[in-house]
Amino acid sequence: MVSRSRTRSATGGGGTTSTSVPTTSPVWSGNWGCRRHRSWNSCPGTSNSADGLPTFGIEVQRPDLGPAPDDLSDLADGELLDLLAGERPGNGDRVAALSELSRRDPVEGLIPPVPSLVTPDGRRPLALLRQAVDRLGPLAVPAARRWVTDEREWPARFGSDVLADHLGPEVIPVLMTQLAEQWRARAGCGPGVTARRLARFGPAAAGAVADRRRFWLRAPHSCERATHLEALAATPAPYLP
Repeated sequence: MVSRSRTRSATGGGGTTSTSVPTTSPVWSGNWGCRRHRSWNSCPGTSNSADGLPTFGIEVQRPDLGPAPDDLSDLADGELLDLLAGERPGNGDRVAALSELSRRDPVEGLIPPVPSLVTPDGRRPLALLRQAVDRLGPLAVPAARRWVTDEREWPARFGSDVLADHLGPEVIPVLMTQLAEQWRARAGCGPGVTARRLARFGPAAAGAVADRRRFWLRAPHSCERATHLEALAATPAPYLP
């Protein structure tokens, strides 16, 4: 990561001088890798306004322009699933259908088509697929066990995420190993999710407290540090260093 700097200019004595002031704290290593935080709205609690700038939780009043062109709220669950399967011509697209499903009660019919809901290049799931599947909660676990065996990278990772969110204590060793590897790799984003998953197990995951504390003290992104602090706060005091 290249250290950024800002330039301060002062005019005096008939000339202009520039002073480069580093803005990267010496605490952070130059090897923290993170692509997700390059966007404005990468941290929890922020969102983009119409001009692309972050609102940081500040409510912005705008006139009601009526329903969006891809508003599918009038469709039944079955009609949304038909749209995902490509069996319903027009009337919105698959991402809009996923957006609508992510706001509804769990629809188990979403589970079978998940592996086919992929971007045209076949490398990533469609936008909002994860949010829609999250609504299913533990109902998605049996299918997730199949997804992790998929030869493609994204379904395998997608299934692993679902299992990490909903399995019992048997997933603790996997998550502890993942958090330790993320520390060694100086991962800039992602460890917060792992720490939060471990935090739900309380004392049973006390072996990960040291890594969670390291990330809290040294993670380069404030939103990640807040997540690690919350994970530490969920740990009973006797297990804290």
